[in-house]
Amino acid sequence: FCGYTVDTATLTSDGIRNLQQKKGGAYSAGTVKVTVKAGAKRVVIAAPLANKGMTKVLNESALNADVTSTFVKSTVDVEGANKYEAATYNVWTFIPDVAYGQDAILAVTFG
Repeated sequence: FCGYTVDTATLTSDGIRNLQQKKGGAYSAGTVKVTVKAGAKRVVIAAPLANKGMTKVLNESALNADVTSTFVKSTVDVEGANKYEAATYNVWTFIPDVAYGQDAILAVTFG
Protein backbone atom coordinates (compact mmCIF):
# COMPACT_ATOMS: atom_id res chain seq x y z
CA PHE A 1 0.00 0.00 0.00
CA CYS A 2 1.24 3.50 -0.84
CA GLY A 3 -0.39 6.88 -0.76
CA TYR A 4 -1.07 10.02 1.18
CA THR A 5 -3.56 11.45 3.66
CA VAL A 6 -4.84 14.96 4.21
CA ASP A 7 -4.73 14.52 7.98
CA THR A 8 -2.28 13.16 10.52
CA ALA A 9 -4.71 11.22 12.73
CA THR A 10 -3.52 7.89 14.13
CA LEU A 11 -2.91 5.47 11.28
CA THR A 12 -5.23 2.45 11.44
CA SER A 13 -5.76 -0.73 9.45
CA ASP A 14 -8.60 0.96 7.53
CA GLY A 15 -6.43 4.01 6.87
CA ILE A 16 -3.75 1.84 5.29
CA ARG A 17 -6.24 -0.25 3.29
CA ASN A 18 -7.77 2.99 1.94
CA LEU A 19 -4.52 4.39 0.55
CA GLN A 20 -4.66 5.34 -3.12
CA GLN A 21 -2.27 2.72 -4.49
CA LYS A 22 -2.49 -1.01 -3.86
CA LYS A 23 -0.67 -3.88 -5.49
CA GLY A 24 -2.80 -6.92 -6.06
CA GLY A 25 -1.04 -10.24 -5.68
CA ALA A 26 2.12 -11.29 -3.92
CA TYR A 27 4.82 -8.90 -2.71
CA SER A 28 7.61 -8.31 -5.22
CA ALA A 29 10.73 -6.16 -5.39
CA GLY A 30 10.76 -3.21 -7.76
CA THR A 31 9.95 0.47 -8.03
CA VAL A 32 6.50 2.06 -8.07
CA LYS A 33 5.59 5.68 -8.73
CA VAL A 34 3.33 7.40 -6.22
CA THR A 35 1.63 10.71 -6.96
CA VAL A 36 1.23 12.82 -3.84
CA LYS A 37 -1.40 15.50 -4.44
CA ALA A 38 -1.18 19.10 -3.28
CA GLY A 39 -2.66 19.41 0.21
CA ALA A 40 -1.27 16.08 1.43
CA LYS A 41 -0.16 16.16 5.07
CA ARG A 42 1.28 12.64 5.30
CA VAL A 43 2.84 10.09 2.93
CA VAL A 44 2.48 6.40 3.84
CA ILE A 45 4.23 3.29 2.48
CA ALA A 46 3.28 -0.12 3.88
CA ALA A 47 4.54 -3.64 3.20
CA PRO A 48 4.03 -6.99 4.95
CA LEU A 49 6.42 -7.48 7.87
CA ALA A 50 7.80 -10.70 6.37
CA ASN A 51 9.18 -8.82 3.35
CA LYS A 52 12.11 -6.44 3.06
CA GLY A 53 9.83 -3.54 2.24
CA MET A 54 10.79 -0.01 1.24
CA THR A 55 14.49 0.53 0.60
CA LYS A 56 14.58 3.93 -1.12
CA VAL A 57 12.34 6.90 -1.94
CA LEU A 58 13.30 9.49 -4.55
CA ASN A 59 11.29 12.69 -5.03
CA GLU A 60 11.29 12.96 -8.81
CA SER A 61 9.62 16.37 -8.55
CA ALA A 62 12.62 17.72 -6.63
CA LEU A 63 15.54 16.72 -8.88
CA ASN A 64 15.37 13.08 -7.73
CA ALA A 65 16.23 14.02 -4.15
CA ASP A 66 16.73 10.98 -1.95
CA VAL A 67 14.11 11.44 0.79
CA THR A 68 14.36 7.95 2.29
CA SER A 69 15.68 9.21 5.62
CA THR A 70 12.65 11.48 6.12
CA PHE A 71 10.38 8.45 6.63
CA VAL A 72 9.78 7.02 10.11
CA LYS A 73 9.20 3.26 10.41
CA SER A 74 6.54 1.66 12.62
CA THR A 75 4.30 -1.42 12.52
CA VAL A 76 0.53 -1.67 12.14
CA ASP A 77 -1.71 -4.75 12.08
CA VAL A 78 -3.66 -4.55 8.80
CA GLU A 79 -6.81 -6.62 8.38
CA GLY A 80 -7.20 -8.68 5.24
CA ALA A 81 -9.98 -8.21 2.70
CA ASN A 82 -13.47 -8.69 4.15
CA LYS A 83 -12.06 -8.34 7.69
CA TYR A 84 -9.94 -11.50 7.45
CA GLU A 85 -7.21 -12.04 10.03
CA ALA A 86 -4.81 -9.12 10.36
CA ALA A 87 -1.18 -9.29 9.27
CA THR A 88 1.54 -7.06 10.68
CA TYR A 89 2.92 -4.51 8.21
CA ASN A 90 5.99 -2.32 8.32
CA VAL A 91 4.76 1.22 7.75
CA TRP A 92 6.97 4.15 6.72
CA THR A 93 5.48 7.59 7.26
CA PHE A 94 6.57 11.08 6.30
CA ILE A 95 4.77 14.12 7.76
CA PRO A 96 6.03 17.37 6.20
CA ASP A 97 6.21 20.58 8.24
CA VAL A 98 3.57 22.08 5.92
CA ALA A 99 1.15 20.35 3.55
CA TYR A 100 2.41 19.70 0.01
CA GLY A 101 1.99 22.92 -2.00
CA GLN A 102 1.96 21.09 -5.33
CA ASP A 103 1.74 17.55 -6.65
CA ALA A 104 4.87 15.43 -6.25
CA ILE A 105 5.98 12.18 -7.85
CA LEU A 106 7.80 9.74 -5.57
CA ALA A 107 9.67 6.70 -6.87
CA VAL A 108 9.44 4.09 -4.11
CA THR A 109 11.78 1.10 -4.35
CA PHE A 110 10.95 -2.16 -2.59
CA GLY A 111 13.68 -4.72 -1.89
